[in-house]
Amino acid sequence: MKKIATILILLCIVPLLFSCATDEKTTQKDALTNFLSFYYNQYEIKDEVEAIFKPYSGELTKANAYDLEQSLEKFMGNYFDDALTAEGKELVLANRLIPDARVIDSPIVSAEIRTIDYQVAENQIEGPYHYTAEILYRYPDDTTEAQTHEGLIRAERKDDRYKIDYFQPVIDRSQ
Repeated sequence: MKKIATILILLCIVPLLFSCATDEKTTQKDALTNFLSFYYNQYEIKDEVEAIFKPYSGELTKANAYDLEQSLEKFMGNYFDDALTAEGKELVLANRLIPDARVIDSPIVSAEIRTIDYQVAENQIEGPYHYTAEILYRYPDDTTEAQTHEGLIRAERKDDRYKIDYFQPVIDRSQ
């Protein structure tokens, strides 16, 4: 009788443990995908991105550098406050990834992730994921174009949720 009770308990506990581990990974990948979706679709907020950079299209001086920094902080707070750790925020700002000024002159009006694949990045000390995403870009005449993008991304658990703390897309600067 004790053996049967032990087996029944194990049959209940083992799937529960596996489902918890699966939910955690799904939650982490959901956080990664949500962040990447917004990153690649900054075209929908093109007016806001332009409002940040347009006043500083000339020479950046000490006098207006502070204003630009404040505009960037406000933008990050509005869109990425819950998605990035402090380190992740510093990284994307320092590398000029967000906001992406290239969207201002782009004819693209929206973008969506069609497919995305995550693999544990090889030869990386801190264990980010390597992602490969197929992005579908939409133009004003409703034509679409698919492009593949890739990079490295990592999320860590902060305040009971996953936040991005490392992001480095492979960027083709010729676009």
